Amino acid sequence: MQMLDILIENAAQVVTCAAGLGVGLRTGESVGIRGGKIACVAPPEEIRGHYDTGVTTVIDAAGKVVAPGFVDCHTHLVFGGERLEEYVASLSGMSREEMASRGIPFGLAASMAATRGASDEELAAVCLRRLGGMLRAGTTTAEVKSGYGL
Repeated sequence: MQMLDILIENAAQVVTCAAGLGVGLRTGESVGIRGGKIACVAPPEEIRGHYDTGVTTVIDAAGKVVAPGFVDCHTHLVFGGERLEEYVASLSGMSREEMASRGIPFGLAASMAATRGASDEELAAVCLRRLGGMLRAGTTTAEVKSGYGL
């Protein structure tokens, strides 16, 4: 009988999306993890009947949803500055021509200038903050695009 490393039990819902596990929403099921990978999603009595859970770490997910991490496949993570002033101006209905006449930086040129003006240390620090926010929101995988420094 194989051993599970982690058993997640009592979740209100389990969301699945992997081939072989079925796609959808499950209730009354547990998640078994072995070697860092999902080994099974099944009712708890079925898991305990097929796996040795004697020294398994058990996580009580009562009232929670267990779901796969989000994958962000197109992220421009590395850039300097923020384009808040442009955003506020556009929300107020200001055209790009008006922004230019008022000296409000906008578009790709604004991102390029801010990125080129930032130090490597500044860019690394802002990237770590952004990655932390992504992780807290459930993103576990990100493909990072380049381009703002051109």
